[in-house]
Amino acid sequence: VQIYRGVARGMLDLEPIVAAIRSRSWAPREIGTQHSPYVDQLVQHVQQLAGSLSQLGVPVAAYRTLVGEAIGAICEHLVDGYAGVKKASDEGRAQMSLDVKTLQAALRKLLPEMAPSMAHVEDYLRALYLPPQELLAWARAHPQYSVRHRTALVALNGVSSGLKKREQQDLLDSLAKQDG
Repeated sequence: VQIYRGVARGMLDLEPIVAAIRSRSWAPREIGTQHSPYVDQLVQHVQQLAGSLSQLGVPVAAYRTLVGEAIGAICEHLVDGYAGVKKASDEGRAQMSLDVKTLQAALRKLLPEMAPSMAHVEDYLRALYLPPQELLAWARAHPQYSVRHRTALVALNGVSSGLKKREQQDLLDSLAKQDG
């Protein structure tokens, strides 16, 4: 599986997508009704990957593993992109959720035999809505996210919930002790 993971990641150039997520404004005043352009780019990446693997005559089991690993890499990169966001309004968080749901629907349409899951990203986005006092428990219960991702979550949540700098720092210190 490690080899498939490396091959799948090598076939996708996801850094421009992460940069697009980080550089866009996630603090709009109104909820968007359209998904972000990076969603279409991700769908195109998966479409191209699936097409290339089919043309090469890759066996079904290997095809499913490679595409599954590629979707896993996309999920990790989405979380990485969202972890780089410095400020997000409720409307911005709703836009993130819309983007992930749109991506998942497009991937399910493209790959009906696989029913790809975006649970890794959805769990992270749900945590953006938690009150600050619940973040440490969430971080403890979700060790699959890197320390950097959990720290970014605490920082973004603190800014969004109006925590004072000292309260936010105390929360970050508690998270560091928990991880240390």
